[in-house]
Amino acid sequence: MRLVQVECPKCGLPIPPERNQGDTILLCTSCGAFHTRNGEARLVEVSVALPNRPGPGALVYVPFWRVLGYVRIFSEQVSGGTLWRLAQLFTGTAQPNEGWVNVFVPATPVGPDTFKAWATGFTNRPPMLRPAAGLGESPRLPTLIATDVAAKLADFIILSNEAEKPGTLQSISYSFDPREFHLHYFPFYWDGQAYQVGL
Repeated sequence: MRLVQVECPKCGLPIPPERNQGDTILLCTSCGAFHTRNGEARLVEVSVALPNRPGPGALVYVPFWRVLGYVRIFSEQVSGGTLWRLAQLFTGTAQPNEGWVNVFVPATPVGPDTFKAWATGFTNRPPMLRPAAGLGESPRLPTLIATDVAAKLADFIILSNEAEKPGTLQSISYSFDPREFHLHYFPFYWDGQAYQVGL
């Protein structure tokens, strides 16, 4: 077996392995390009958001996949609540039961409660993002969730979001067709025990 130094597909310079341990998205510290390697190197478009407020602890960037998908709701029955919670998220269509939805999926493993809070929070209330030039010296959590898994998780987020109170979801028939994936790094503050969102 021959080990080959990983090189940036944009500038050709070597990627320091200590900066990317366990991450599926590699960062070139020379030119700032992000890329992934699955048989061949492919540049990845990434957006980094500036913090909107200060917080306790150290600034850390957490990766999220923004999954843009088209949803069609064929039927839904809710007892004691309102219909079409999902429809409030639709954009780009005048149809009351279908439209485009952005679903934010944490791209790094977190506990189920944290996953649900972050995913539904950002999906239901998309944050106001101010673009940053890059990560600076702040660390980032690794991106370990691939886009195919992110698509399945986005579908789960839609269903679990629709099943939330008020009301009891009795039945739903819908389709979710993921079309685009974009990687965002959101600012969080780590105080040694918990993460606090910086948006």
